Amino acid sequence: MVRDMLNPEYYTGAYKVARAQNTNSVGNGNGTPGSSSGSSGSEWQTTKYEDFAGEDLSLATETVMWERRPLFCVAVPGENKWVAGTEGEEEAGGIDDDTAMVTSASAGGAGGDVGGKKRRHEEVNDVVMEDMTACPTCPACPKSKRSASSPSSSSGSGSGSFFNPNRGSFPCLVKVYENSGLENVKLNDVIEVVGVLSCDPRLTIWQSGQYQEGEEVTEEDMANNPPASKVPRVHVIVGRKVQCYQNALAGIEKKFVATLAAGGREDFRQSQGRLLGLRDQAVRVLSKSLRGDTLAAEYLLLHLLSSAQRDPSNPEQVVGKHALNIYKCPSQPQSQAEVVGAVNATLERLVPRSKMIEMSLEKLNEKPMWPRKDYRVNRLLGGPLLLAERTHLLLDETRLTTGQLQAAGLLNYNCLKSLLTFQSIEVDFQYYKLPIHCNIPILVLSDTKSLLPCDTAVALQPQEEEGAATEMNLTEEDMTELRYYLCSIQLLEYAIPSNVSDFLQQEFVAQRQKDPTNTNADSFHRLLTLARLVTQSFGEKELTVDRW
Repeated sequence: MVRDMLNPEYYTGAYKVARAQNTNSVGNGNGTPGSSSGSSGSEWQTTKYEDFAGEDLSLATETVMWERRPLFCVAVPGENKWVAGTEGEEEAGGIDDDTAMVTSASAGGAGGDVGGKKRRHEEVNDVVMEDMTACPTCPACPKSKRSASSPSSSSGSGSGSFFNPNRGSFPCLVKVYENSGLENVKLNDVIEVVGVLSCDPRLTIWQSGQYQEGEEVTEEDMANNPPASKVPRVHVIVGRKVQCYQNALAGIEKKFVATLAAGGREDFRQSQGRLLGLRDQAVRVLSKSLRGDTLAAEYLLLHLLSSAQRDPSNPEQVVGKHALNIYKCPSQPQSQAEVVGAVNATLERLVPRSKMIEMSLEKLNEKPMWPRKDYRVNRLLGGPLLLAERTHLLLDETRLTTGQLQAAGLLNYNCLKSLLTFQSIEVDFQYYKLPIHCNIPILVLSDTKSLLPCDTAVALQPQEEEGAATEMNLTEEDMTELRYYLCSIQLLEYAIPSNVSDFLQQEFVAQRQKDPTNTNADSFHRLLTLARLVTQSFGEKELTVDRW
């Protein structure tokens, strides 16, 4: 996932060097040396897909400057194990993505310069020395010992080149060239690339102190040039954006083709009886995690199928979202934890991406959830809400107690409110805020109705006793079928026939006359969204009066 978009790099893309060709010996055909001839000339070389030129550029007779765009990429936050192919593997010890540092650019604390001021070579050596351990993806990289004066790379203080070590995956700097297919990539996009991996040990020059004596470097240089052993470089030859459910569906079809319908995806969608059976099974699985409440499970299924969309002519208007609040969760802390844990575990098994955030006072007041710019190192510092498209976000409000929200807590609340209402999150650039459009379905579990503006609120009515099993024992084939159902339904086309559209208009006018206070454009839009989700959940492509 694209975590940060750095400033463009201007580099010597092509250069011309003079060549003195070797003397050629021409044989006589009988094995004895013949005459010799020599010539000289020049030829063009390129540094494209490389971090360093193969020759001394000071000897070049001509040079041409090119441009490439570096993207700081991390593993997709919240990507579930069945998509990543790591089911059954033990998760690597995680580090908070806002405090884990590849390179500490301000480890000197209060004594260091701030605001991007330059430091002398000797000062930088005293501030930070990063180890040059062997790169796990490039065995050719040499090892060297850590300087005795270097601080621990796991220090949580200061700012620097931050990354999210999701399940031990390494971040990387992706260098994008023109005509690579990634010209229109933006923040939070998930990309797939084919390129040249570079782990050149010379990339550690800023941390190892091997640059020229007296040369000046900035904190930005330190942050944007981490060691290749920690952040490899990938020079993109060709790449593409990855759509969440299309990618997951392709993986299911490839890995579990034996469990799918013999005719493939289209036959599966057209098999109405099979679709209805899988829909019922999905409701049963969801209701099991909700203590047997079938109605709440129905709404949860519709929530899983929802997706925010925007009109290109009016991008500020969001349609299709369905934020769901399930409240009246059990009052006992242990029972609350069981329900929340069961719902979270079910989401992890069914959808490609999901993430849970605890909404306690301590967590809200602890640190910012929104992304913000650190101008000392010219880097974007991410927060828990910097998520890829179609990541299902579960907010656990059952931990919320009475108390006072501090400044950070109020800002976090407003950020969540904006995400729920407008499906956008504001990036704080210190001097201004820039909204970024999102597509993040949000589910809120709470004791009482949430203060956050959800589209639908459903009171939980448990039908099973406490202590009952919260998960169904399903085989891997059963889970594959359910995942295939959810992914396939996401890709169904949807339309409202003209006769149904006329009927809906009459319904809206009649309801408006009957109850003008509670009937408005927003309420009608929510009904249209629910009607679309119900229709698609049954595998149908057109809304009918009966479904309405």
